[in-house]
Amino acid sequence: MNYTHSNLQKSNFISPRNSAKVILIVSLILVFQYLLITELIAKQPETHKNFVLIIKSQEPEYTWTSSLLNSFVFSLINKLPQVETETIYIDFNSLLSINNNPEDEKTIRDKFINKHPKLIVAIDDRSFRFLIDRTDKYFPDIPILFSGISDIDYTAAAVKRSITGIVDKISLEPLIETAIVLHPEIKNVLVLFDESNLGKQQYRLIDSLLPHLSNVVNFRVFKKFSVSDIEALKKAASNSLILLFGLMTDAEGQFLSPQKTALTLSRKLNVPIYSCWSSTLNYGVVGCLQVKSFTQGIVLADMAAKILNGENAFKIPVIENGNFRYLFDYNQLKKFNINASELPLNRLVINKPTSFYNEYIEYVWIISIAFLILSVTIVFLFLNIKTRSKAEKELIKAKEEAEKSDRLKTEFLAQVSHEIRTPVNTILSFSALIKDDLIDKVNDDLVSSFQIIESGGRRLVRTIDLILNMSQLQTGNFELNPKKIDLQKEILNIVYVEFAATAKERNLEFIFKNENVTELVLCDLYTVTQIFTNLIDNAIKYTPKGKIELILDKNDQNEIYVEVKDTGIGISKDFQKNLFSPFAQEESGYSRRFEGNGLGLALVKKYAVLNNAEIIVDSTKGQGSSFKVVFKK
Repeated sequence: MNYTHSNLQKSNFISPRNSAKVILIVSLILVFQYLLITELIAKQPETHKNFVLIIKSQEPEYTWTSSLLNSFVFSLINKLPQVETETIYIDFNSLLSINNNPEDEKTIRDKFINKHPKLIVAIDDRSFRFLIDRTDKYFPDIPILFSGISDIDYTAAAVKRSITGIVDKISLEPLIETAIVLHPEIKNVLVLFDESNLGKQQYRLIDSLLPHLSNVVNFRVFKKFSVSDIEALKKAASNSLILLFGLMTDAEGQFLSPQKTALTLSRKLNVPIYSCWSSTLNYGVVGCLQVKSFTQGIVLADMAAKILNGENAFKIPVIENGNFRYLFDYNQLKKFNINASELPLNRLVINKPTSFYNEYIEYVWIISIAFLILSVTIVFLFLNIKTRSKAEKELIKAKEEAEKSDRLKTEFLAQVSHEIRTPVNTILSFSALIKDDLIDKVNDDLVSSFQIIESGGRRLVRTIDLILNMSQLQTGNFELNPKKIDLQKEILNIVYVEFAATAKERNLEFIFKNENVTELVLCDLYTVTQIFTNLIDNAIKYTPKGKIELILDKNDQNEIYVEVKDTGIGISKDFQKNLFSPFAQEESGYSRRFEGNGLGLALVKKYAVLNNAEIIVDSTKGQGSSFKVVFKK
């Protein structure tokens, strides 16, 4: 870049060709720098501010460490969401033989050092022992956190460095006492150790307990044992149980795994075995003690969070965890006739055959609750149906009684109507005959009396007809007979003639007009006749003077209507809303000026609805009224 810049200073003019060369050279340099930087970045080790490396010797399927590991990772990420973790499972059978071998050192660097962890976590004894032996050389500045550790010697050495964690401080005395109680028939207890640091440590612990327990049974201690010692153990195991606190060695002096050790002893000796390793369960061991891993993982996560937040691991004290429980194998309990009721309360029995209820307890409860709800619902529905059925029967009975009552009422009214009509018509007929015979021989007062008799008789007959008609409508016994009718010829002309004489007697002008309406109307002859009979009768009754008009016409919607219009006393606005109610009259009591029972307009309204007609009222108090009956299409 400087070279190009200096050339530009020396020359006042650069040809287009030289300019293209300069641009090409600059571009190539920039591309080269970009590739170089990218390569350097790619070669840089991947670093994480909060990267945590977890190592363990057991395989992932080992339940106890897997539970501890899962609770630790979950709790740590919950506290510090930016933390990244990686778990490595190590085959220590090969790595523990490292002795300044350059190839093995490369393996350690690739697995641990080049990952640049901020914290290393060891989950078990072997992992922790591996880290302690190599801390000064490979991890001098990386804090180490441990858990699942029972090797006191190593943890004591760890307090001098940036190392802390949780020690499993389990007393073996409860396990020994429990084993003796569960097998009261045994006379001897074989206690098996090995020559490892853990084996020696456990030997020292047990050795201090033997004088206290030897007055109950006889103890025989084996500081080490191998496959070749099986026959000797078999002879010593008669009427005995075994406390397995060490590992068996093979013919080459290599330690067998706890599982293989337990399985070999179980198959060869066929005696009860109790172990200090929970991993030996399912391999012929009756019972063991186990630290509660889930809660330990949470505590371990709290310690890790403090270290990642900058607190010195040396200042965080080592925690001794004595929170344990008993584990028993149901198959071994059954094999040695041990009753579950004799087991300690703080226990977990594995391989226990589950009943259908225990295996599907959630489904059983869900189905039971659903069945209970369904049963309650069915009972409720049954009672509801029974109640409704009873209510329906009562309603049907009440309906039948009401219908019977209506029929009786209708029959009664019809009978009363007939009984009243007959003598009234007889009275009216003979009154008319007497009037015709004596019309020329009596004075005006007697003639007036005949008119009163006739008027009262007709009023009585009309009242009876109104009551009977209203009763039929209310009970639903009225039968409609609709047909095409010429309103003028079949109804209006007849009604007009009927009331013309009455209007003339009252000195009222009665006018009938047809505005060229010739169409027929679908309606019931009797009810429509009653509509206009009542309307005209009311118009004559409530019009002291003036005129009454009966008009047949069409509205703007080409609908036929009949209007009864008078110049009578009119109807107030307040009363118009009650106009069609039964027995409603604007004037009531003994002081009313006009006769009537208030049923006429109520019947008019009901008859109009039956014939698909609308009644429009327009009335002003003191000026007159207009009742327009519009027949809908």
